[in-house]
Amino acid sequence: MASPDFRAAAERHYEDGVLLSEQGRLPGADHFFGIAAECAIKAALEAACVLKLDARGMPNKPFDQHCPGIWNEYAIAHGGHASLSRLPLPQNNPFLGTWQITDRYKEGGAVNSNALAAHRFGALVALNIMQAFTSGESN
Repeated sequence: MASPDFRAAAERHYEDGVLLSEQGRLPGADHFFGIAAECAIKAALEAACVLKLDARGMPNKPFDQHCPGIWNEYAIAHGGHASLSRLPLPQNNPFLGTWQITDRYKEGGAVNSNALAAHRFGALVALNIMQAFTSGESN
């Protein structure tokens, strides 16, 4: 099994979220923004040598989760790693209480423009941190 490419996945899911948002397809856009943030955080953690992959290509614990949990795990990990401490995520987790991976099974009417904007912003913040780590700017 090939190793995951978290960076490519983050960028693809963010772009898909933008396209769906522009088409007024808020539930799909919202889902992609959450996945984009998750993948971007995992890419940054992997680049900082904090996240490791197991034999199946899955992230090690506690980084084997989706938003909002992975956002919180980054926040916890950044205090113990010098490279992460220079690029913290905002303490206010935009996905906490408003986004779950299981939302993809719901009807979708609960997604509003405010939640979508917060999740899009959260994904963009995570992408910026990912790009700093994966482009060598944090070294």
